[in-house]
Amino acid sequence: MYIVVWMEEQGEGHRATELAQLARPEFSASPFTYAETVLLNSCTLGKTARCAVDTVEKTANYDPEKSAEWETGREIRAELIRWLCTAGRARDLIDAKGIRIFGGKIQGDLDLSHLAVPFPLKMGSCTLLGSTNFRSLRVAHLDLAGTWTGGILADGITVDGDLFLRTGFRAKGEVRLLGAQIGGDLDCDGGTFLKQEPPENTDECDVLSLDRAVIKGTLSMRSGFVAQGCVRMMNAEIGGGFLCGGGAFRNPTIEGVTGTGTAIAAGRAVVRGSVHFSPDFEADGDINLIGARIEGNLQCIDVSLRGTLTAEDVSVGGAIFWKNIKNAREAGLNLLDARADTLVDEEKSWPPTGKLNIAGFVYRRLAGGAPTDAKIRMDWLSRQRSFAPQPFRQVSKVMRDEGDYSGALSVLYAMERRRRQHGDKNAFERCWSAVLRWTIGYGYYPGICLIWLLLLVALGWPLYRYGYFAGSIAPSDKDAYLSFDQDKRPPPYYGRFNALIYSLENSFPIVKLGQVDRWEPKPTTHVSDTVQTGRTRGAILAFVSPDFLRGFRWIQVILGWFFATMGLAGVSGLLRKE
Repeated sequence: MYIVVWMEEQGEGHRATELAQLARPEFSASPFTYAETVLLNSCTLGKTARCAVDTVEKTANYDPEKSAEWETGREIRAELIRWLCTAGRARDLIDAKGIRIFGGKIQGDLDLSHLAVPFPLKMGSCTLLGSTNFRSLRVAHLDLAGTWTGGILADGITVDGDLFLRTGFRAKGEVRLLGAQIGGDLDCDGGTFLKQEPPENTDECDVLSLDRAVIKGTLSMRSGFVAQGCVRMMNAEIGGGFLCGGGAFRNPTIEGVTGTGTAIAAGRAVVRGSVHFSPDFEADGDINLIGARIEGNLQCIDVSLRGTLTAEDVSVGGAIFWKNIKNAREAGLNLLDARADTLVDEEKSWPPTGKLNIAGFVYRRLAGGAPTDAKIRMDWLSRQRSFAPQPFRQVSKVMRDEGDYSGALSVLYAMERRRRQHGDKNAFERCWSAVLRWTIGYGYYPGICLIWLLLLVALGWPLYRYGYFAGSIAPSDKDAYLSFDQDKRPPPYYGRFNALIYSLENSFPIVKLGQVDRWEPKPTTHVSDTVQTGRTRGAILAFVSPDFLRGFRWIQVILGWFFATMGLAGVSGLLRKE
């Protein structure tokens, strides 16, 4: 009845008539519904089969959430759709625009597995009441925008064009696209993917599975996308970008339930474009990018992350962005052995101590306002889960390449200090580390030894000066000594005593200006009577006695050799651990 009325109203030609005549004996068990009649006619014209009996568009109800309230007549048997895709003559009568259904109830199990459908399939704002099997289906284009369904089994599906699961699409159960081949985009913007309410203690938490899928275009999960479970794309290959701005990925850890805790699993995936977890991206659970290769950028800007972004061994051809993390105290970042051209981050978004792992992370430069001050960067380095020297060296290299040599050295000094704090096992090692720290800055500041040598010179200068006036310093030459002992001054041919030069020669082993060869503390052990009654009083006498000056000189010479040797070793790098 419906088909006759419809054709009379539309004045339809022979193609629709022929298709109806072919279909009638195949489905003679029950008459065609209004929606089936519209479908048989529309698919020959390349038009959309609008299934609402009320054809006044502004009053028609096309919301799948209210499909229970839809009027009778909007049902389409799944067997009819399969017949249109398989029956030889019937398939030839379908327009190149394909089967296009809007607002229908698809009854029964829709099984298009292992078929080759040469035209597009579109089921918009429909309700699929049975199971959906697209396993190994080949189709020109597949559009399920706005449709509500259960799980979809589509392993090995081939879509020559785009696959749309967007704009109100809702699946309750896993959508499996393992090994799918998609020639265009996979667009899930605004789609909702829910778990099938698995029983307790199971791992049925995957809601969208794209393992080993090849997507020639862009994978998009933006603008209201919601996943209440794990989105898997292990070993997937994406020819364009992976875009998630405005998407919500929720799979928090539930105690006692396996399969929870990971929001996105994209290990060893290849993305020819960029990965954008921004803006307004939300993830409740970890993000696994282990071993992935991203030829563009990895962007985390203006995101909410309650979990850890694990990017171990990831290769990023462009920049890694880590900015405006809304809940930085709850977020973790693991860049173990990752590689990128540029790092763009900010201090306020850094993870707390223990939630950052950057061991082996290699990058060429810091840019985009990322902190380059050594002190601030050392705070970043201190947040690592455990100490590792490589991140310090990496920061130092970047600073040195940017011309900040002072900052580069301070980072290496901090690295060595932390390494020895963690690695010294006994008192001897701790003492030796203290010596290295205070003499040559662990080999990074050998100039400290020069300061110590100058302090030795400054300390010896007044002692030798007052010792000379006290008569405790005398010529080393025998004849000059006798003249000095009688006249209290050296003979005219003998060089004058200079306390500063004398202290300098004793402190610097390689400096020879003639003072040490000509002067030495007197062999006697008492101070000159002249000084006792005139120049010096009390305790000062003990510090200018020949015995004290002789002992001080020995110590000065030994320390001078020690500091000079340490300084040379520091300059040459012999005492620097690499």
